Amino acid sequence: MKVAILAGGRGTRLGNRPESPPKPLVEIGGRPILWHVLKQFRHQGFNDFIVALGHRGTEIEAYLRRLADSERGLDLRSAGAGQGDADEPLRGGWRVSLVHSGQERSNGSRLLRLRPWLDRDGFLMAWSDGLADLDLQALVACHRAERRLVTLAAVHPPSRFGMLSLEGSRVTSFEEKPRLDQLWINGAFFAIDPAIFERLTAEGCSLESHVLPRLAAEGELTAYRHEGFWDCMDTPADRARLESLWSEGRAPWAPWRQAA
Repeated sequence: MKVAILAGGRGTRLGNRPESPPKPLVEIGGRPILWHVLKQFRHQGFNDFIVALGHRGTEIEAYLRRLADSERGLDLRSAGAGQGDADEPLRGGWRVSLVHSGQERSNGSRLLRLRPWLDRDGFLMAWSDGLADLDLQALVACHRAERRLVTLAAVHPPSRFGMLSLEGSRVTSFEEKPRLDQLWINGAFFAIDPAIFERLTAEGCSLESHVLPRLAAEGELTAYRHEGFWDCMDTPADRARLESLWSEGRAPWAPWRQAA
């Protein structure tokens, strides 16, 4: 099963200065977060990626070319939209196909540009900034069992603030930024049927604002409940939190690191 990675956003909430790297190349533990995202899929046996490039895509492509030079078994390809290789067998250990999907397109329109690579079978999709100890095979199994167009990983969000329990004016407990176990949000890991392409448009198509709400209303959206670790790198504080987990050897998204 192929994996689409959307790596075209601007990452404005990270407060990137012009000299800062694009969001997918911001590092955790000396490696771009895009590397961590690819690694978590590869660890579970998914080795065929199509990366949709957008904002500062040439820099991301340059990084992946350097990675291909240093990492054995990586088959890196660059192609224009409409030049898919859906039937070509995987060569080497893993493959990354790069598609420049436009500088300003919404993510649904970017996904549509990947249709030549993904139009035969179901596929997985993720953003380039989310990390989890998600069982991807279980996500796929849920998708196949439910037989809806899209299955998303529903996750519990971390709180941005410390939580207080009060009795009158007395604070009876204080918990620093706990996970909000009563809430579920979109974790941005998806299993998708190729019929989704009939719901996408070439311009102005947002998955979150247009496509997913419509699918939910039509009964075509499934949630796979993930109770484990999930986090995303949206802000400098998020990056610092993930960096701390990595540096302390407590990165739940990286069981391959502990096994090495």
